[in-house]
Amino acid sequence: MEISHRFAVPADAPTSQGRLRVIYQNAWKWNYGPFMQDIHEGMAYDIPVHVKADPASVTDISGSAADITVYPNPFAETLHITVAADGDYTFSLLSLQGACAAQFQARLTAGETFSCSPRIPSGVYILTVTDADGSSPAVRKLIHR
Repeated sequence: MEISHRFAVPADAPTSQGRLRVIYQNAWKWNYGPFMQDIHEGMAYDIPVHVKADPASVTDISGSAADITVYPNPFAETLHITVAADGDYTFSLLSLQGACAAQFQARLTAGETFSCSPRIPSGVYILTVTDADGSSPAVRKLIHR
């Protein structure tokens, strides 16, 4: 038997410990022999859960389309991105599921800062920055509060 369920932990969740309680309903007796204890309808199983808050670990994931500086991180409203080279850039904020939550384009000169205020829910996002030819994307992990 396989049990799976997905749940979200807010990006600003504090370090804590707790439990996830699973109670079997509308089940019948399963006999797993030596592998685990038998499962009966109405039985409760507690699964320990540990949430580790570590916003200081939000770092670059990879790459450099251009050398970019992104701040603040975490951000509440406005995000600032400074590029090191002239070019036409596409800035994409992706959810952790890979969906595009927001996208912006701008022509910038070296050292120029692009500012945006994406209207997105709080959470963890992946920022990809690509230049006009789409080569060497810069990728950063961001937290929106």
